[in-house]
Amino acid sequence: MAALLTLVTEIVTGLGMLGFRDLDRALDARPAAIVNVTDVEYDRLAAARAAGSHRDAFEVSWRNGVAFARAAEGLRGRPPWWIEWKGNHRPPRYEQIPADLRIDHVYLVSCKYGSNILTNSSPANLFDLRLADRRQQRLDWFTEVAPDAYQHFYVACRDWINANLAAAVSLPRRVGDLTAAGSASGIEPATGQPSARWAARSRRSTTISGSSSPIRRAIASNRAVSWSSVW
Repeated sequence: MAALLTLVTEIVTGLGMLGFRDLDRALDARPAAIVNVTDVEYDRLAAARAAGSHRDAFEVSWRNGVAFARAAEGLRGRPPWWIEWKGNHRPPRYEQIPADLRIDHVYLVSCKYGSNILTNSSPANLFDLRLADRRQQRLDWFTEVAPDAYQHFYVACRDWINANLAAAVSLPRRVGDLTAAGSASGIEPATGQPSARWAARSRRSTTISGSSSPIRRAIASNRAVSWSSVW
């Protein structure tokens, strides 16, 4: 299920293109011109609007949709016949443009409000394939490119897990010795303890959050990151 803010920024942008007098009328009408949007999504939007949630996002998204409808480079004042919301499905292959709305089979619109992310690609797809396609990678990109730094990062993760989560967890000394054993939730069914796979999730993606994060502070000050201070 899409996050509420995603529904607001994407669907309301599309509603703004349809020529309604205001946002509330558009939400009440639930126009069939926007396909793939069901009563479930409209109910969530209506409830959020009534509660005053994401008020700024509602207004900005609506104004952007109206601006696109009126723009000479856009719809030129012509109401679109067909708007496809793409937020409820994943494409089978890599798409060059991460479009959230497709207008009249011509315009591809990506709604990125308050985000600097244009594409969510793995390092191998970005640097090796140059975004050409998304394939199953057999090689570990981090091991190939920066094996020493990767091992250092893994050791910091392993030491923190052993010291703070579960002493019974047995993790290999080398990051390359990790296996896919363990459940997707990161808990071994037999022991109820965190699995090696949980510790290895950083192999696929790393999230830096919070203005007080040591990683974020190091990036902001252009300093090397001390992983010992992170964990």
